[in-house]
Amino acid sequence: MEKFTTLSGIAALCALASCGSPGDISLRNANYFGFQVNDGTLSGSYNGAGYTSTLVQNQVKGACTSRQLSSYGETPLENGLTGFTATCSGAAIFSRGFVEVEKTPQGNFMFEASGS
Repeated sequence: MEKFTTLSGIAALCALASCGSPGDISLRNANYFGFQVNDGTLSGSYNGAGYTSTLVQNQVKGACTSRQLSSYGETPLENGLTGFTATCSGAAIFSRGFVEVEKTPQGNFMFEASGS
């Protein structure tokens, strides 16, 4: 398992303590979202109160070795979040894993990624 950066705050604590799914955290913290990497497919959900589609795409493509997406699609979810699925143009940084993204009050982004 690789750790690329460290996420701070309640999102990281909840993720490590398994206090809810990534979607649950996004409902409580609009500045947080997470996504799965599974054999080149990236899928997750985000809260529109904290992220736009363009901003999510810019963050998600960081999981691609090329830093480019070849596809991206969204769907509204029953819980009020927006679900998304994307594929990398080329390989993902790992074949299976999870990436958490949190926007700081200063407008920066913190990431925690683990995978194999």
